[in-house]
Amino acid sequence: MEVKHVIIGKTGRAQLVVKDYTAESIPLRHRKEKPEFQVYLLPRYANRNTSYASAGDPAYYGSDLEVAMMHIKAWTSLSEVDLPSAIKKYGNS
Repeated sequence: MEVKHVIIGKTGRAQLVVKDYTAESIPLRHRKEKPEFQVYLLPRYANRNTSYASAGDPAYYGSDLEVAMMHIKAWTSLSEVDLPSAIKKYGNS
């Protein structure tokens, strides 16, 4: 399962990508122990159709949602980020 969420802040935009390959239905060779989080950053003035994966700066790749949110909050200058429930279940931020 892959979930993408865009956060727009005062100073920039960020995309959080959650890759959850922990389910029993995932073949063993592709299964992971923990979900992985990716953070891509774009400046606020970038065109809204700009691809995060190709033009965004990769800021984080790992299994800690708190660290991913730290990067997003620092880039967007937001103190609180409201995440969808599909992402909230992976941790408290």
